Amino acid sequence: MKRCKTHRQNLLLYVYQELDEIAKAETEAHLQICHDCRAELAELQQLQAVVPDQPMLEPSKEELKILRNAFSLKMRARLAKSSRPKRRLSALLRPSPAWQIGFALLFLALGFVLGRRTVSPTTVTSKETNLQALLAASREIQIANSAIDPYLAGVEKLKYDPATGQVEIYYNTINDVRLRGDVADPAVRQVLRHAMLEESSPAVRLHAIKTVNAVAVRQQTLDPELVDAVEQLLEKEQNQGVRLMALKVLKALPMSATIKNILVRILLYDSNPALRIEAFEALTGQQVNEDDRGHYLEAAREDSSTYIRYRANQLIEKLESKKKEQSHTSEIEREQ
Repeated sequence: MKRCKTHRQNLLLYVYQELDEIAKAETEAHLQICHDCRAELAELQQLQAVVPDQPMLEPSKEELKILRNAFSLKMRARLAKSSRPKRRLSALLRPSPAWQIGFALLFLALGFVLGRRTVSPTTVTSKETNLQALLAASREIQIANSAIDPYLAGVEKLKYDPATGQVEIYYNTINDVRLRGDVADPAVRQVLRHAMLEESSPAVRLHAIKTVNAVAVRQQTLDPELVDAVEQLLEKEQNQGVRLMALKVLKALPMSATIKNILVRILLYDSNPALRIEAFEALTGQQVNEDDRGHYLEAAREDSSTYIRYRANQLIEKLESKKKEQSHTSEIEREQ
C-alpha cells in the first residue's frame, strides 16, 4: 500500500486530466496492476459524475458562512444519531481527501442551487409579527433538514413612494427579502439606518440617504433615530456626495437646537468647502441674531471660502446697523 501513495495522490488529477503526459502514463501503467487504486479511481469517477460539470462561481464571505453553518449542523446531526463503533466514527471524521473535496464541491453547488438562484424574494410587511425576529436575526430559518441562524447580510435597493410615504427595501438574510412599510415603523428605520451607516457600497448609502431626504421634504419632520444616523453619517462618511446629501436632509427640516449644533460644527471644522457653504446657507436661511454672531459668524469671517467670508461680513454689518437703529430709536423715545 505504501508504494501506491504517490499514485493515489495523482488519481484526482488524473480524473480531471491535469497530469502531464509522463505522470499520466505512469499512473495508467500502475492502474493495470493495482486493484485498490482502480477501485478508488472508480469512486472518484462516480463522484465526478454527481458534481455538476460547470464553471464554479466565486462565493462571497456571507455565502461561505452559510454553507459552513449548514455543513456543520448536518455533520453534528449525523454524529448524534450514529451508533457505530468508535473506529467507524473516527473514519467518518477523517474522510479521504477525495471525499473531502467531493463534499465541499457538492455543498457549494447545493448552496447556489438552493439559495439566491432558485428562491424568489420574500415579501414582508410591517404588520407581520415575525418581521422583527427576521431583522434581528433571532429566528432560525429551515433549509432542508438544517436550521441556520439568519443575519442581515446587505441592503441592495431602496425605493420611496412620495404619494403614499411607503419605503420599499430589498435586503438579504438567507434569501432575498423585500420590506415595505412606512418610515414610522421601527423595522423600516432599522434597515434604513443600517443602509446608511453599515453598507460598504457608496451607492447603497447614497440611495438610503436620498430616501431619508425624500421623507424629510415630504413630512417636514424626522424621527430622532434617523436624525442621529444622519449626524453619524456626516462624521464618518468618506464619500463627499453622500455627505452632501446628508446635509440636505438637515436643511429640509425645521431648525432645532440639535440640527443647529450639527451645522455649526460642519461650518467651523469641516475641511470640505462645499459642505461648509451648505451648512452656512442652512444656518443663515432664517433671521440671524447677536447670539449667532458670537456663535459662528465671527469665526466665519476668517473662513478660507471667499463666499462664506463675504456673506458673514454682510450679515454682521446688518446686525450692527440694526443695533444702531434700535439704539437710536431708544434715545428718541427717552427724549420724548
